[in-house]
Amino acid sequence: MLNLINKYYKVNQSGFTYVEAIISITLTLVAGTAITFGVGKAVRTYKSIYLKERAVEELIKYTEEYRMMVAYGEKPLPGKQPRNGHKVILYNPAKERTFGTDWGDRAEIVEGTLFHIITDKSSETAGDQSGYYNVKTWIEWEDQYVGDKSFKHLAVEVDQAILVRN
Repeated sequence: MLNLINKYYKVNQSGFTYVEAIISITLTLVAGTAITFGVGKAVRTYKSIYLKERAVEELIKYTEEYRMMVAYGEKPLPGKQPRNGHKVILYNPAKERTFGTDWGDRAEIVEGTLFHIITDKSSETAGDQSGYYNVKTWIEWEDQYVGDKSFKHLAVEVDQAILVRN
Protein backbone atom coordinates (compact mmCIF):
# COMPACT_ATOMS: atom_id res chain seq x y z
CA MET A 1 0.00 0.00 0.00
CA LEU A 2 2.83 2.38 0.93
CA ASN A 3 4.60 1.66 -2.36
CA LEU A 4 1.42 2.52 -4.22
CA ILE A 5 1.12 5.87 -2.42
CA ASN A 6 4.81 6.66 -3.02
CA LYS A 7 4.43 5.91 -6.75
CA TYR A 8 1.21 7.87 -7.07
CA TYR A 9 2.53 11.02 -5.33
CA LYS A 10 6.05 10.47 -6.56
CA VAL A 11 7.45 10.62 -3.06
CA ASN A 12 10.94 9.21 -2.83
CA GLN A 13 12.27 10.41 0.50
CA SER A 14 15.19 9.01 2.44
CA GLY A 15 16.53 10.74 5.58
CA PHE A 16 15.41 14.03 7.10
CA THR A 17 14.21 17.16 5.40
CA TYR A 18 15.90 20.50 5.90
CA VAL A 19 13.06 21.78 8.11
CA GLU A 20 13.21 18.72 10.37
CA ALA A 21 16.95 19.14 10.79
CA ILE A 22 16.62 22.85 11.67
CA ILE A 23 13.86 22.11 14.20
CA SER A 24 15.90 19.35 15.87
CA ILE A 25 19.00 21.59 16.05
CA THR A 26 16.92 24.43 17.54
CA LEU A 27 15.37 22.16 20.18
CA THR A 28 18.80 20.77 21.08
CA LEU A 29 20.21 24.29 21.47
CA VAL A 30 17.28 25.36 23.67
CA ALA A 31 17.67 22.30 25.90
CA GLY A 32 21.45 22.77 26.11
CA THR A 33 21.06 26.44 27.03
CA ALA A 34 18.53 25.62 29.75
CA ILE A 35 20.84 22.98 31.22
CA THR A 36 23.81 25.37 31.13
CA PHE A 37 21.91 28.13 32.93
CA GLY A 38 20.59 25.61 35.45
CA VAL A 39 24.08 24.36 36.26
CA GLY A 40 25.37 27.93 36.57
CA LYS A 41 22.56 28.83 38.98
CA ALA A 42 23.24 25.67 41.01
CA VAL A 43 26.95 26.52 41.31
CA ARG A 44 26.19 30.10 42.45
CA THR A 45 23.65 28.83 44.99
CA TYR A 46 26.15 26.27 46.29
CA LYS A 47 28.85 28.92 46.70
CA SER A 48 26.43 31.24 48.50
CA ILE A 49 25.48 28.45 50.92
CA TYR A 50 29.18 27.62 51.38
CA LEU A 51 29.88 31.26 52.30
CA LYS A 52 27.13 31.19 54.89
CA GLU A 53 28.44 27.93 56.39
CA ARG A 54 31.96 29.37 56.63
CA ALA A 55 30.57 32.53 58.23
CA VAL A 56 28.76 30.43 60.84
CA GLU A 57 31.96 28.48 61.59
CA GLU A 58 34.01 31.65 62.02
CA LEU A 59 31.30 33.31 64.12
CA ILE A 60 31.10 30.33 66.48
CA LYS A 61 34.90 30.31 66.93
CA TYR A 62 34.92 34.07 67.54
CA THR A 63 32.06 33.86 70.05
CA GLU A 64 33.73 31.03 71.94
CA GLU A 65 36.98 33.02 72.21
CA TYR A 66 35.21 35.90 73.92
CA ARG A 67 33.12 33.61 76.11
CA MET A 68 36.35 31.98 77.32
CA MET A 69 37.92 35.38 78.01
CA VAL A 70 34.91 36.46 80.07
CA ALA A 71 34.72 33.10 81.87
CA TYR A 72 38.35 33.43 82.86
CA GLY A 73 37.67 36.83 84.37
CA GLU A 74 39.19 39.27 81.88
CA LYS A 75 37.58 42.69 81.68
CA PRO A 76 36.50 43.43 78.10
CA LEU A 77 36.42 46.90 76.59
CA PRO A 78 32.96 48.47 76.46
CA GLY A 79 31.12 49.22 73.24
CA LYS A 80 31.43 47.81 69.74
CA GLN A 81 34.85 46.26 69.27
CA PRO A 82 37.00 46.44 67.25
CA ARG A 83 36.17 49.61 65.40
CA ASN A 84 36.82 48.19 61.91
CA GLY A 85 36.23 44.58 62.87
CA HIS A 86 38.35 41.46 62.69
CA LYS A 87 38.85 40.37 59.08
CA VAL A 88 38.57 36.69 58.23
CA ILE A 89 38.70 34.99 54.82
CA LEU A 90 35.51 33.07 54.07
CA TYR A 91 36.33 32.01 50.51
CA ASN A 92 39.62 31.89 48.63
CA PRO A 93 39.27 30.70 45.02
CA ALA A 94 43.00 29.94 44.84
CA LYS A 95 42.40 26.99 47.17
CA GLU A 96 39.89 25.34 44.84
CA ARG A 97 40.91 22.53 42.56
CA THR A 98 40.21 23.61 39.00
CA PHE A 99 42.09 20.80 37.23
CA GLY A 100 43.80 23.26 34.92
CA THR A 101 40.58 24.66 33.48
CA ASP A 102 39.51 28.27 33.47
CA TRP A 103 35.74 28.61 33.23
CA GLY A 104 35.88 32.37 32.83
CA ASP A 105 34.70 33.00 36.39
CA ARG A 106 37.22 35.29 38.04
CA ALA A 107 36.08 34.76 41.61
CA GLU A 108 37.35 37.14 44.24
CA ILE A 109 38.45 36.47 47.79
CA VAL A 110 35.46 36.96 50.09
CA GLU A 111 36.24 38.42 53.50
CA GLY A 112 33.98 38.55 56.51
CA THR A 113 34.21 41.13 59.27
CA LEU A 114 33.64 40.06 62.89
CA PHE A 115 32.48 42.40 65.68
CA HIS A 116 31.51 42.03 69.33
CA ILE A 117 29.85 43.95 72.13
CA ILE A 118 30.29 42.68 75.68
CA THR A 119 27.98 44.17 78.30
CA ASP A 120 28.51 43.83 82.06
CA LYS A 121 25.31 42.55 83.67
CA SER A 122 26.81 41.69 87.03
CA SER A 123 24.33 43.97 88.80
CA GLU A 124 21.50 41.71 87.61
CA THR A 125 22.94 38.57 89.26
CA ALA A 126 22.86 37.35 92.83
CA GLY A 127 25.55 39.04 94.88
CA ASP A 128 29.09 40.35 94.68
CA GLN A 129 30.66 36.95 94.19
CA SER A 130 29.29 36.47 90.70
CA GLY A 131 30.08 38.19 87.46
CA TYR A 132 27.77 38.08 84.50
CA TYR A 133 28.27 39.36 80.96
CA ASN A 134 26.22 39.44 77.79
CA VAL A 135 28.32 38.65 74.70
CA LYS A 136 26.96 39.73 71.31
CA THR A 137 28.96 38.80 68.23
CA TRP A 138 28.18 39.18 64.55
CA ILE A 139 29.73 38.77 61.15
CA GLU A 140 29.13 40.73 57.97
CA TRP A 141 30.18 39.79 54.44
CA GLU A 142 29.39 40.57 50.84
CA ASP A 143 27.80 37.71 48.88
CA GLN A 144 28.60 38.10 45.19
CA TYR A 145 26.84 34.91 44.16
CA VAL A 146 23.20 35.94 44.64
CA GLY A 147 22.24 38.39 41.92
CA ASP A 148 23.64 41.81 42.68
CA LYS A 149 26.25 41.91 45.40
CA SER A 150 24.35 41.83 48.66
CA PHE A 151 25.53 42.19 52.23
CA LYS A 152 24.80 39.35 54.62
CA HIS A 153 24.75 39.43 58.39
CA LEU A 154 24.67 36.72 61.09
CA ALA A 155 24.58 37.38 64.84
CA VAL A 156 24.89 35.39 68.08
CA GLU A 157 24.04 36.54 71.59
CA VAL A 158 24.99 34.54 74.69
CA ASP A 159 25.27 35.19 78.41
CA GLN A 160 28.43 34.14 80.21
CA ALA A 161 29.19 33.95 83.93
CA ILE A 162 32.68 34.54 85.29
CA LEU A 163 34.13 31.25 86.43
CA VAL A 164 37.50 32.49 87.72
CA ARG A 165 37.80 35.77 89.67
CA ASN A 166 41.09 37.68 89.62
